[in-house]
Amino acid sequence: MRDIISEAKSENHSLTEKVEIWSFGYKFGFLEADAIFDVRFLPNPYYDENLSCSTGKDSACSAFVLQNVEAQDFVAKLAALILALRASADVIRKPVIKIAVGCTGGQHRSVAVVEEVARQLKYMTAPKPYLYIEVHHRDAAKWVLSKKTVFS
Repeated sequence: MRDIISEAKSENHSLTEKVEIWSFGYKFGFLEADAIFDVRFLPNPYYDENLSCSTGKDSACSAFVLQNVEAQDFVAKLAALILALRASADVIRKPVIKIAVGCTGGQHRSVAVVEEVARQLKYMTAPKPYLYIEVHHRDAAKWVLSKKTVFS
């Protein structure tokens, strides 16, 4: 750990240049953040019988959410915007920026978008190892991963 700290200090970079990207479900309340993005306009896997009990971390669910050009364009533009926000935060020496992405339940669309945006950001910032990207899924404990059995 000391080697990492020394290396970062020698490069004149803050160890705390960080972007936190959070998924959340609007039905469980808002999430306080520097910027909030609503992705309820994207295709909803909840209504697909094969995907309703999956999450945006699952490849089939993510592919469903990100299948169209509009979704892919949104993700690319969001990643670029987050980098611009991070650069602005650097000017005012704000160590952490918090980005929130919401959908209805916080299980499918917002999770898929957050995971893909983080993946793209890590690729885009590979030359900047001092920039940390953290992914959080606020409502993960509420994810419905199996169908409820109804007894008559």
